[in-house]
Amino acid sequence: MMGDINECFSYFISQMRADADISFIKTDMEYQELECYLMNHKEKYLSIINRLPPEDCTFLHHYIEQRNHQIACANDTLYLAGYYDCIKLLKTLNILS
Repeated sequence: MMGDINECFSYFISQMRADADISFIKTDMEYQELECYLMNHKEKYLSIINRLPPEDCTFLHHYIEQRNHQIACANDTLYLAGYYDCIKLLKTLNILS
C-alpha cells in the first residue's frame, strides 16, 4: 500500500518537474544564453574531441555524462525538497491542515 503511494507521488513529482523544466527552458534568459553558447561552439568542441586518442575521447564522454547525471540528481533532490518545504510552509500558515 505504502509502495503504491510512494510510486504515485514519485510519478506526480516527475510530471511536475517535467512541466517546470519546459517552462524554465522557454523563459529563463540565462539558460537560453548558455544553450546558444553551447550550440555555437559545438563544432569546435567536436573538432577538439575528435583529435584525441579514442580512449581519451571515451573517457571524456563518460566523465561528462556522469557529471551531467550528478547535476540532474541534485536538481531532482532540490526540486523535491522545495516541494516539501512549500507544504510545510502552507501548514505553518494554516492554509493546509
